[in-house]
Amino acid sequence: MRFWHRATRAFAVAALLASGGVAAAADAVPETAAEAAAPLKTSSRAQPNVELDEVQVISKRLSDMRQDIVKVEDRFFALYNELNTDDDYDVHCESHVPTGTLLAYRNCRTVFYTKAQAAEARYFLNNEEYAPPADLVALERAPEYRDRALAVINSHPELRQLISERDELERQYNQARKKRFKRKWME
Repeated sequence: MRFWHRATRAFAVAALLASGGVAAAADAVPETAAEAAAPLKTSSRAQPNVELDEVQVISKRLSDMRQDIVKVEDRFFALYNELNTDDDYDVHCESHVPTGTLLAYRNCRTVFYTKAQAAEARYFLNNEEYAPPADLVALERAPEYRDRALAVINSHPELRQLISERDELERQYNQARKKRFKRKWME
């Protein structure tokens, strides 16, 4: 209740200052909720019919903007995986928090890379049949993945639209980040 009372007083003072009723500001601070809801009285020096400019402030937290980008990426990969005919080239994303930190990381990997990582782990842990390093498999299959992905993307305008939408959201995010951090942000 005490916080609400202080917030009401601050709002009333700000409203009076904005309307020109500076002299009445000390007398017009509401003591009850009913007084706060009543129309504000201004001093005789106030200009009663002065219109104030309307200011609309639309701001999103950077984390919300980042989540919007992730949502578009998720929609893109869901549609891409549905349209792609070879499941080895599907892409799945996951977030994880490494031990020793509170920062979550998002990783998107193709199915063939995930399978190569699993085979490599089995080789090291169980002395199973030799498996090449997952990074080597990724390098070897990257050109084929690129060609297949481009073919799917270029043949479906919905995917191209999602790419454009994501690029625009990232541009807005970077612009907002630079504006908020100004000289404090290192690039």
